[in-house]
Amino acid sequence: MRTFIGLEPDADTKLAIANWRELAFPSLQGAIPMENFHITLAFLGDITPAQQEILFALKSLAQPLHLYAEEVGYFAKPGIGFLTIKQDEKLLLLQQKLSQQLQHIGRFKRSQKFIPHISLSRQTLTPLPSPLLAPRFELQLNGYHLYESLRHKNRVSYRIIHSWNRI
Repeated sequence: MRTFIGLEPDADTKLAIANWRELAFPSLQGAIPMENFHITLAFLGDITPAQQEILFALKSLAQPLHLYAEEVGYFAKPGIGFLTIKQDEKLLLLQQKLSQQLQHIGRFKRSQKFIPHISLSRQTLTPLPSPLLAPRFELQLNGYHLYESLRHKNRVSYRIIHSWNRI
């Protein structure tokens, strides 16, 4: 089972981001379905049922997060256009503490700098142009989730299999 831990915007915010993307980038190729919008905190890869049970038992570190997204970015190597999440001390602390918990159980090796973002497009060969309409989003988040990544014929979908909410 291929997995990751992430934050999920509410349905209204996902819809607002999708609508903005259509206006800001009317000819964008490889658009990611709005149902898949999330902020990855930790990529875990394939895990066993036993490892899944260990993850379910992790202590919740969730706290209210108030995040902002006001810029776009681009990861050249995987060809991902994204909405940048403004650096936030509480978000960075959550990601660091979660990484420590995962390292303690041997399920996470931090290899890349944490760049909080919401992917907008996949297989984008060039950086996103300046958007026709500037992004301005506020995200209210109170928990995070363990997701399973499911591959279909021509797409990927994500299913929440466990949630850690604010205590």
